Amino acid sequence: MALFGEKYGDRVRVIRFGESVELCGGTHISSTGKIGLFRIVSESSIAAGIRRIEACTGVKAEAEAREQARILSELGSLMKPGTGITESVKLILEENQQLRKRIEQFERDALKQLKTDLKDRIETHKDIHLICERITISDPAQIKDLAYQLKNDIPNLFLVLGALNEGKPSLTVMISEELVSSAGLNAGFIVRESAKEIQGGGGGQPFFATAGGKNPDGLERAIAKARQALLDKLN
Repeated sequence: MALFGEKYGDRVRVIRFGESVELCGGTHISSTGKIGLFRIVSESSIAAGIRRIEACTGVKAEAEAREQARILSELGSLMKPGTGITESVKLILEENQQLRKRIEQFERDALKQLKTDLKDRIETHKDIHLICERITISDPAQIKDLAYQLKNDIPNLFLVLGALNEGKPSLTVMISEELVSSAGLNAGFIVRESAKEIQGGGGGQPFFATAGGKNPDGLERAIAKARQALLDKLN
């Protein structure tokens, strides 16, 4: 079989291996017995229905085998004495799963407590419930979940939450739909203007928008600016 993507010289070797007969311009050995140890190191897809297998042989394969043995020996020394590597890894994975569940429960409890604390600090301006706070939760998904929970629990809500995620500031604005229509508020516009204080930008829907920035020192100013946007509308 000749491959059109390959380059061949005037004279091309014909290689027979079992029932396979190939044209090949590459380097070959006189017999397969000289290959010695053969270790597959990777397998991948290079096109539809075509797989590529990469392997090493000879001295290189022996070095790979020694390195794998060294790694297994090192891992074994880190495991609990008297248990095999496979059993030890299974125990570690089980413990990791249990710890993840405990962490998730702690996070749910923390979110629940934060929700209660924020409700206790509600400000009221002309029947509008206002919450503008900096929180310690950093996960954007959890912040969004918290915002929607508060929106469902509190009527006429104007919510601004500031947070840090790995040192980078973020801003979340949630506005009840009734306020969007009655007071002409727009969370997307408010968050874009406020995000200038943290050297960032963002956007979203009229009732929910988020922004990220680079300057954590401006987070308090961003929260205050978003709060002032509501007060300006009310005056």
